[in-house]
Amino acid sequence: MAARPLLLLPKPKSNSRAKGSPAKFDPNAGIASPTVGRQQTRLGPKFDRLRLLLRQSSAQAEMGLRIDPNGIAPERALVFEVAGSLPDFYRQVQRIAGLEFLLEEEFSFEADDDFYLVRKQKEEEIRLADAVVGRLYMAMPDLRALGEILSLWDRYCHGEKFERGLTVWSKLFKLLRDIRPWGPQDRVLPETLEFWRDRLKNDHDIPVRFELELWFHEQEQRRRDAIAKVSRHVEEFGGNVIDSKSIADIRYHGMLIDLSLARVQELLADPTVTLARIDDIMYLRPQSLASFTLDIAEEDSLKSDVEEVNVDLAENEPIAAMLDGVPLENHVRLRGRLIVDDPDDFAARAPVNTRGHGTGIASLILHGDLQAAEQALKRKLVVCPVMIYDVKNGESTPPNRLTLDVIYQAVRHLLEDNAQAVASAPSVVVINLSLGDGNRPYSGRISPWARLIDWQSRCCFPRFVSPR
Repeated sequence: MAARPLLLLPKPKSNSRAKGSPAKFDPNAGIASPTVGRQQTRLGPKFDRLRLLLRQSSAQAEMGLRIDPNGIAPERALVFEVAGSLPDFYRQVQRIAGLEFLLEEEFSFEADDDFYLVRKQKEEEIRLADAVVGRLYMAMPDLRALGEILSLWDRYCHGEKFERGLTVWSKLFKLLRDIRPWGPQDRVLPETLEFWRDRLKNDHDIPVRFELELWFHEQEQRRRDAIAKVSRHVEEFGGNVIDSKSIADIRYHGMLIDLSLARVQELLADPTVTLARIDDIMYLRPQSLASFTLDIAEEDSLKSDVEEVNVDLAENEPIAAMLDGVPLENHVRLRGRLIVDDPDDFAARAPVNTRGHGTGIASLILHGDLQAAEQALKRKLVVCPVMIYDVKNGESTPPNRLTLDVIYQAVRHLLEDNAQAVASAPSVVVINLSLGDGNRPYSGRISPWARLIDWQSRCCFPRFVSPR
């Protein structure tokens, strides 16, 4: 078979241009929704509960929250479960003072008599049995914002027109499946429960280390207050805070903690206790960690047909970088071809006989497949180590730091001018990251690490990529 087989393309044909103005795209076309009256019946009691809280003072509202942890109250994240999507929601939420937009996530649900998919066939609508894809919009209101939301709900129920800039709320109420507080059932993810069970099965004498993802607040003081509050709770529960970081660029705020075995067992028995009840916490996640136990190939087996560095690699600026383990700089295939940029001195924590993954990936980038005898690159490779050697995990990202922050800081050091230092490798336009999180395989929910990679790929190369 040819390495590059021919592709058979269809024969071109001409089509007449459709007349008239193009139809406006409706992302929710094909979703059947309830009438206004039905929405009043379904959701009216929940909005009445909000109205009751609004009549109370802030102190009374907080007391009500403590008495009824499942209730809805100000300063608590509200979840709007919406069938379909609202493209303008974030922008229009900002028009309501005191309502802070926190997060948006995709979810799906089984069709019911209120929300289901339909397909038009001639003059008839056919109901489909497919699941309906929707969005969770999370926002946190103060008392004033709560009053504005109730006012908008009343306008919807009375069939009144919405002011310009607030029309998205009419669409939201039409497509709203539920409004509820973000609770313990949301915070503890299935992969977290699996991670805890695995740790308790294998490690009986040491605390369990995992991550807390907090709600990201725009105001830095609110983020500091949240860290202080959650830290106090962690200590009260017999745990310790190992690391905490916020990354405003991707609206991330996280903590790495150790928790006693007894408390983790309580969470496994009942995921709605202890940390899962703290309002400042969005998710309890497994620790994000990349680790490898690969062996370094014997150097003697690689010495044949090694291309000598007989060109001046320094005359061309490097354009590729690698975020990985510490490589063997004097390896026969890497000698003279690397620029190691190690501001955290990870090399001091990576013995020579443990540098397998970084050495292998560096060789692959510079030489390609050794069996194919490809020509080596004529530029040096910038290496920014993000892994050390850990007795328990082998060659891994630092177990006492949030891996997300390790990657974030490494890319900043390579590419961004900042107050502390000048970018170390501003000519780089390609970054190789051949690492994955063994505790969090992709399962449909976008992780903070994925959000970081997406943001960096679009925004850290401003000379070459225009941010969306």
